[in-house]
Amino acid sequence: MKKRMTRSGYLLSGVLAEILLATAMLFMLSCRGEPENPAPNDPVTEESGTADPSGSDSGEQTRAEETSGGHLDGDDLFVAVRSVYPVPQNVILPDGSTSQKVPAIPAALSADGDAAPYAALLREWGFLSSQENALPVRIAVQDMSDLFASGAEEGYELVLSSDGVCITAGSDRGVYYALVTLSQLAEDGKLPCLTVRDAPAVPERGVIEGFYGAAYTTLFRKELFAFMGHQKMNTYIYAPKDDAKHRSKWRELYTAEELEELRTLIDSASQNRVRFVYAISPGGDIRLDRGYKQDFANLTAKCEQLYEIGVRDFAVLLDDIPTLNAEGHAGLLNDFQEQFVRTHEGVSDLICITTEYTDPMLTAYTDQIAPLLNPDLRLMWTGPGVVPASIRVSDLQKINAKYGRQVYLWWNYPVNDVLVDHLYMAPCQGLDQELAGSICGFVANPMNQGHASLYPLFTVADYLWNPVAYNQEASIRAAAAYLAPDAGDAALTFVDMVGACPQNGNKSTVALGKLVDEWRASGEDPKKLKPILEMLERMPGDLQTLRRADAALNAEAGEWFDKAEAYCRMAICYFEAEQAYAAGQTDTVLAQIGNYSLLAETVSDNRRVVSPDVLTPLIAGLTQRINVLAGIAQPSVSLRATAITNANHYMDYTVDRICDGDDSTYFWSHGAMWQAAPGTTGYVGLDFGEVVHIYNLYIATGENGGDVFTHAAIEYSTDQKTWTTICEGQFGEQIYLESLSFDARYVRMRNTDTSATGWVKVRVFEANTNRTVAAIAGKPGISTTLTTYQDYVIDHVTDGNADTYFWAARAVVAGDYVMMDLGAPCRITGILLETGVGGHSADYMQHAQLQYSADGYVWTVLDTPGQGRATYEGLEITARYVRLIATADQTNWFTMSAFTVLHDPYQHPLLSSDDDFLSPADLCALTDHNVLTGVTVPAGNKGKTLTVLLTDAASVRFFIAGQTDGEAVVTLYDANGKKLSAHSLSSGLHLDVQDAATAVITFGNSSLTLSEILF
Repeated sequence: MKKRMTRSGYLLSGVLAEILLATAMLFMLSCRGEPENPAPNDPVTEESGTADPSGSDSGEQTRAEETSGGHLDGDDLFVAVRSVYPVPQNVILPDGSTSQKVPAIPAALSADGDAAPYAALLREWGFLSSQENALPVRIAVQDMSDLFASGAEEGYELVLSSDGVCITAGSDRGVYYALVTLSQLAEDGKLPCLTVRDAPAVPERGVIEGFYGAAYTTLFRKELFAFMGHQKMNTYIYAPKDDAKHRSKWRELYTAEELEELRTLIDSASQNRVRFVYAISPGGDIRLDRGYKQDFANLTAKCEQLYEIGVRDFAVLLDDIPTLNAEGHAGLLNDFQEQFVRTHEGVSDLICITTEYTDPMLTAYTDQIAPLLNPDLRLMWTGPGVVPASIRVSDLQKINAKYGRQVYLWWNYPVNDVLVDHLYMAPCQGLDQELAGSICGFVANPMNQGHASLYPLFTVADYLWNPVAYNQEASIRAAAAYLAPDAGDAALTFVDMVGACPQNGNKSTVALGKLVDEWRASGEDPKKLKPILEMLERMPGDLQTLRRADAALNAEAGEWFDKAEAYCRMAICYFEAEQAYAAGQTDTVLAQIGNYSLLAETVSDNRRVVSPDVLTPLIAGLTQRINVLAGIAQPSVSLRATAITNANHYMDYTVDRICDGDDSTYFWSHGAMWQAAPGTTGYVGLDFGEVVHIYNLYIATGENGGDVFTHAAIEYSTDQKTWTTICEGQFGEQIYLESLSFDARYVRMRNTDTSATGWVKVRVFEANTNRTVAAIAGKPGISTTLTTYQDYVIDHVTDGNADTYFWAARAVVAGDYVMMDLGAPCRITGILLETGVGGHSADYMQHAQLQYSADGYVWTVLDTPGQGRATYEGLEITARYVRLIATADQTNWFTMSAFTVLHDPYQHPLLSSDDDFLSPADLCALTDHNVLTGVTVPAGNKGKTLTVLLTDAASVRFFIAGQTDGEAVVTLYDANGKKLSAHSLSSGLHLDVQDAATAVITFGNSSLTLSEILF
């Protein structure tokens, strides 16, 4: 961490800014002076400014610009006052001063007497001086309850005057916090003369390392403790799910080496005034009847180890376990409180969590356990949901009354262990500003990405210290300035790209989104593209700046940076292609589309989520439009219809978006479809106004593999009473049904899965569309939606070795799959699967279907296999894709050792290559009427050829992505093999081939990406 918090990017925020602009009050020249003192904890303000309960701005608060100090008036020394975070409760300026001109003293200090123990800290932060005229630091620790109604133990008064620095605090931690504030006030070797009276609103504030997945390293934890100390957080709960001795092997004692490593953490936490809480999770298999005495002894023996190395705070966690034994759990927690806490000097009351820890979970178990619990236990609670969008005082009244105490909030933000492709870096929000009066503590559960977590944690600390003054926008700006002092603005760009979260309505890239909306509202006027492009062109540079400035963040969030930068550049290519199209500049259009295609390829396997409500849906919906710009497709035309649904929508994601002509907008259900609609049969569909004849349907759903119907029926009706099923089952993100023939007024896609947990997005619903819909793009081979545990990679299922296997790093959820892509539709004769292997027989998909599909749109169920080996012989099916897909959530992980598909080789009807150096998937991609798919021929293939059978084609057109070197040549031959002509291959090359039977592309030595061959 940085030594001193004198960062050039700080901005005055919240109440502090108002304080510093207030009418000047009488300045105290000595410690604890009281004349004209404001009421304790009542900030001095020029005008009232409060934050709304969600933490958003309720009005623009005045903020002072930061300036360097200096001799501003004759020989007198003055400085401008720097901002302090967390925002203090009360700051008082000398009489007649303003925030821009405050009398100052040199920041050269001496520390004797009571200040001597803090000399090392003052030296580290650059204050200690050996000069004879160095001003003294005087420190007194005493009862501060006369100044602070709450938080007095950690409260402090910091007085800076011509007499030096005077600190009065309620404890050592209060002194430390005063010194932290002092370090933030220093500017160019000077300190402003003022008084800070400050104390926390929430008594226990901090972080719980309670996520699933790879735990933090010892090195990062120490960095985290230093950060927490500077942000005045006082509590860290050690609860990493992948520490086996914390959870699954809780009975096992730590080795001497492990204890020594833990001791270094405890010492580091203590140095930064952070309580190290050791948490243990015995609930999965602790014996609560016979064997309880022995297991309780195991539990206390384990905690005795931690006590001996300095731990004085403990937590027993009973979350995420299958048993609901109220009497047994209460007995365990009470016994630990009485037989361990009470018998060990200096140990604080036990922190604990029961098996039901949020409102939706409540059953008779909670009613039974509540009256049994010792009243001194500190009980953790996650709020009105496991990951609540907001927590208000009213949300806690019922549970506080039920348990007869104020709960200890375990806030699951910014944690991302379930939605691992998201980074949640937005500021703390959604919390009632009066929450402090209803809780006894608050810890935030961070992301697996520790350095990314520091941004929202900075704002959490700011909120918990002074909720009334909290301003989320100012706080995240201060976080960026603190964590990326040389790249604060760039950091805000990245935060904005990944800022969507449940607490802010999943909004990100807000400013860009407004510009795009204005462009659409104008009828896509090319003149409206200038501000969009100006903003987009700045963003990649910001991202690169931050990557260079913060190597640690780049190391853990590199894939998000990659995708964010690629999406910005792809959007630039698209909008510049629109400009060129409007101007009739065909070559520029094709060049930008080629660049777009190459950029898309760089992140084709990148599932990380960036700008989920602006750039992601924009790019997801561009396929048809880009092919229109390239001249491959016509603008989409379909039957006019009105959208219908019986499901509630989330925010403003209304159903009319499914047929608004914009592929980037979408309907979004508020909850799973069976929850969002009455009767568990939520649907989305079209009303044509009259009975019409239907010959095809196109439906686009979901995003990044999620938010899809896990099981649905597609149906039609003439009267909206009697419905006929067209097809039913598990579908992909896109559904294209052709060769239909029926008359209907209504068509719909209806949910048939009452166990699904995912919400549903529907982007497009069209009938009788002229869209050219190609097969789902993808790379041949094995793939999965599941993350990988250690080195048990998915490729093990196809390596032919029975001793190797794939092992997922999390529990299976509905919609997870393992899929084999053959590259093109082939005749399949056999399939072999083997799951639940490697000594993990329970780790298989307990509710699953084996499915196949020719195009990735419509899937047919072959079987519902269970654990072990499943063999299917003598098959006669044609498919490109075969997958094993989960149809329900489960608690077990997943293992698989074999996935074999036996099939005949594929033969493209029009294309062939030398020695089959282009795969079936490559050949299919070249004739799929989609310029965004294609094949890259690597360098070093000079002389290799691709032969195109022209049959009855009158002309042929070739599309290239990126630059060509002119080496590749297209040669036309007649039916007798006579050479007719030769042409240099370039993008958009259009040839008359009426007299030709074949066209042969001969590749040069350089790499070339061929996107499409259009007949």
